[in-house]
Amino acid sequence: MRRKFGVVCHVKHDKGYWFVLDEDVRRFCHVSHWSEIEMPKVGDTISFELGPARNGGPDECVKAKPAQAPGADALVSKIITTEIEGVKVVRTEAI
Repeated sequence: MRRKFGVVCHVKHDKGYWFVLDEDVRRFCHVSHWSEIEMPKVGDTISFELGPARNGGPDECVKAKPAQAPGADALVSKIITTEIEGVKVVRTEAI
C-alpha cells in the first residue's frame, strides 16, 4: 500500500485517538495503529496507510508513524503542502 501524509488536527489523549487532515478528509487514527510511545500533537505531520473504517465513515489511518524528513516515502511520492482551515496539510501524489 502507498503511504500518505497528513496533519494531526484534533487529539483526545484520554481516549487514545486523534484525527488527521488528509487533503480535504478528516481521518480517524487510534493509538493501536501508532508506532511511537507518545501520541502526536496537533500540527504534527504523520505518514500512514488507509484501512477500512470501523463506523462506516471514511477509511481510517493504519500503520501510522511520524513523518520523516525526506527519505524513502519522499522517493516514491511528490510532497504537496497546502493550508486548510489554518492548518498546514501535507499530502503526496505518486510520481
